[in-house]
Amino acid sequence: MGNVTSDSTFPWKKSTRFERCGAGSSECMGNPTANLNHTSTEFVMNLEVKSISIRSATATTLVAELEVELRQDYPPHYIHELDVTSFEAVDGIFLVCLVEDNPIGCLALRPLDPDTAELKRMFVRRRSRGLGAARLMLREMESRAMAKGFKQIVLETGNQQRTAIDLYLASGYESIPPYNKAADGPASVCFRKALGPGGETFPVGS
Repeated sequence: MGNVTSDSTFPWKKSTRFERCGAGSSECMGNPTANLNHTSTEFVMNLEVKSISIRSATATTLVAELEVELRQDYPPHYIHELDVTSFEAVDGIFLVCLVEDNPIGCLALRPLDPDTAELKRMFVRRRSRGLGAARLMLREMESRAMAKGFKQIVLETGNQQRTAIDLYLASGYESIPPYNKAADGPASVCFRKALGPGGETFPVGS
């Protein structure tokens, strides 16, 4: 699915061992905290996170799938496109999560100012939810942001994205007011996480 150019500076792999859910079980589909111990078919899922070009076919396909889902919950004018040219101009990072070399999810990071980077386009394909891919990508992106010298991460998401919001809160993100015009929408909720040991935060755009 396109030419994937990996960045091995921060290789991150995870083996997830769990009990396979019964077919069509709502307890496991899309629920990363599901109890997976109700059947006995055990298997190991190898997750790997890599950096790829945002212009790659893989990135384009994953972002398009995310936007299809978003349009089911929000009017089109609530969804802000990610400008590829400006993303590349500020040296943005686009991560993909793979299972056996098959892409199942993505996450982007766009620098906003010397202290602040913004999370964009968190997505996991529906059939692969509940494996821990979102949490793995988030941890990897935070590591890369710290390595680049950013002191905080901010994000804006929709108020219907309950699973994502729960993940951010569980990962140490705090709710904040809108930090720019694009993040100030009727369905928007915003979060921030300090990356330094002291927990210091900074005005966005300073």
